[in-house]
Amino acid sequence: MSFTFLSFSSRSPKNHNATRFNGPANLLVGLSVGVAAIAFTTSTSRAAVSGNLLTDPGFEINPLTSYVNVLASPYLTNVWGDEVSTISGPVGAVSPSGGVKMLSMTTDNLVATQTFQLVDVSAFSGAINTGTATADMSALFNVDKNVAGAKAEAVVQFWDSSHNPLVGSGTGLLTLDSNPATWEPISATSVSVPVNTNYVLAQVLYINSTMNDSAGVNQPGFVDDAKLTLTTSPEPASLGIFAIAALGMLRRRRPS
Repeated sequence: MSFTFLSFSSRSPKNHNATRFNGPANLLVGLSVGVAAIAFTTSTSRAAVSGNLLTDPGFEINPLTSYVNVLASPYLTNVWGDEVSTISGPVGAVSPSGGVKMLSMTTDNLVATQTFQLVDVSAFSGAINTGTATADMSALFNVDKNVAGAKAEAVVQFWDSSHNPLVGSGTGLLTLDSNPATWEPISATSVSVPVNTNYVLAQVLYINSTMNDSAGVNQPGFVDDAKLTLTTSPEPASLGIFAIAALGMLRRRRPS
């Protein structure tokens, strides 16, 4: 079954006519610049990148479940849900990138063969709801030497607490080479996470029509070392309020 989840140095002369500030005004300007610098430094230094949020990203130990269990009730999380896939060791000239196993995806005779994992990110809701969080999704892909021009994608999407899709997604798309010795990365990077996101849906897929060998026989595509991270950067609202209050106090103290 196929779902519509696709997307993919010089110096300048001194200016002796520049405006000069004295007394309280000088202090006012200095404080405003200082507070702004502190706010910027604090906000950027507090940006945090999560660890890999996917369970069994290398397809080593976790058994697959049907995609239906991920995309519909019971909406299983932290397990890979596939259409037509197996977890295998080396196949032909293709060996796992890391570990001893990899995901082998074969055609479902529709548009694309897909594998999904749903991740509960409610623990990050405070940061997500500032509207500043981003997601990065990536995986390694590979095909046999007899498959020319295989197209693969890494996709990330977002659901609310009721499992309704939210507006916004990210897709990485690549046409793979035919060298089974090279695993090629595909990534969707710095994807804005919508406010009210409760779940992130990570997906890897192959376009079935691009998976035929020279004899016209559909061949498997392989995936390994998937990764999903969130980057959160809390808004420095409290510092902004402090800056406004401090500037207001200085204005009141300035002589009329």
